[in-house]
Amino acid sequence: MELVAGANTIIPTSRISIEIQIFGIDSSELDFSAYSLATNAKVCSDDDMIFYGQLHNKSQTIKLTQTSSSVCFQINLPEVSPQINKISICATLANEQQDFSSVNYLNIKIKNSNIIATSKITGQNRSEVALIIGEFYRYQQSWKFRLISQGFNGGLKSLAEHFGVNIADEQPHTEVSPPPIPSQATSDTTSNISNTLKDIFLSPLKLIEKHKRQKEFQSKLSQYLSDGKLTNLERQQLDEFCIEHELDKQQLFKQSSLLINNFLHFTLANIIADRFVGKDEQDLINCLCDYFKPDQSIISEIKTTIQRVNNIAKIKKGDVNPIQTNEIVVKNSELIYLHQKDVLLTVQRKNANNVERYRGDLFVTSERIIYKSDKPKNILISNIISYESNKNMIFITSKTANNSGEFYIGKDVDFVEAHIEQSVKRFHRQIDLRQSTNNTRHITQETRNTVWQRCNGKCVECESTSYLEFDHIIPFSKGGSNSENNIQLLCRACNLSKSDRI
Repeated sequence: MELVAGANTIIPTSRISIEIQIFGIDSSELDFSAYSLATNAKVCSDDDMIFYGQLHNKSQTIKLTQTSSSVCFQINLPEVSPQINKISICATLANEQQDFSSVNYLNIKIKNSNIIATSKITGQNRSEVALIIGEFYRYQQSWKFRLISQGFNGGLKSLAEHFGVNIADEQPHTEVSPPPIPSQATSDTTSNISNTLKDIFLSPLKLIEKHKRQKEFQSKLSQYLSDGKLTNLERQQLDEFCIEHELDKQQLFKQSSLLINNFLHFTLANIIADRFVGKDEQDLINCLCDYFKPDQSIISEIKTTIQRVNNIAKIKKGDVNPIQTNEIVVKNSELIYLHQKDVLLTVQRKNANNVERYRGDLFVTSERIIYKSDKPKNILISNIISYESNKNMIFITSKTANNSGEFYIGKDVDFVEAHIEQSVKRFHRQIDLRQSTNNTRHITQETRNTVWQRCNGKCVECESTSYLEFDHIIPFSKGGSNSENNIQLLCRACNLSKSDRI
């Protein structure tokens, strides 16, 4: 749903996010803030103001993250305090000598698992320094969002005071007697801002200088990561900049978490693209994790992905132990390497329109691929002409036509293909039938970089940024090329669920 100024829409009471893409200027030139407001349209406490100096509230129901070209507020609506009636989303220019005409436009997207609403706010003919973008507000037992797009004269300090944040003006130093103990009573229309926030606002020159340096650091970081690499010299320069200007590097990294996580996912997708992670590549990703200290979920994802890729590589090299099972009978010299349950076989007879499907168990041995079902198959390794996996399927072509077929494996298709490959290699004395200099899945680094930029580091299906893989749009086994026009980014879940039939 596309919203215009003044329009509103119902928002599901769930975890939602409002993403704002900035065009025309760098996001470092804009300060975004959110204010949780009571029924009197004022904050209840300093905890209700989210901005660059306070990236989330104590309850973690509202969080702010920012990259060089966008910002994102994540809001857990079911957990928002009952005292809060409205959440206002705003933007102010860091340089109050500018106005919003310097901003081409803001693209706004509100979503949970799906996109709920979008909008576009232009900066054309705007003379204000600040902008009230919109507000989430309670409506009966649910929530709504209204696009306001209203200019506001004054910077961040004025905007905060407008919403009831009580910020005292900086006073010249004079010797005075100690003030009396303040009354416990507080006004409903103002808030007692914390010492941290008060210190910031009581020293506007210091605030501007510190904020300028923080933005400069984030700009440097964005520039350094833009080419997909971070050199030792660049790391040294970031460290020295923080020391020189007394900045908290890890806090700045947290503020740039979206940018850093995107960079780590890009690095991970690159190092697993060739289906093996060497020691140098593993040292590289470990070094980056030690430096940036991302969330544990990111580190866990990286470790899991690398372990999976290397386990598959080990199997393909023949580093696999036989298993014992009573499900099938084999010769004394025959070793069983894999038993995959619940495999769907699809067979289409020549000169027939109907497709036959059977469900059974798949076994890979040193001599055969055995399919145990109502339609059993017994494929000799020596008769395999080719085998290829795509998404959740394995295609096996045999010299005996009746033994060829498409096997629907599911989530572990890579492991099944690896076991077939190692059996074929063993039988042919390590010769891989499929490999040739003119027929390879290898995607060049230049193509990977182009595809990553085109897809904005997200799965093209669900916009996930986790477990990303470079995917052939037209499957490789169907003649698809390795050119950038045939490569896209998919997360593992979407890659597995995607149909490989063209």
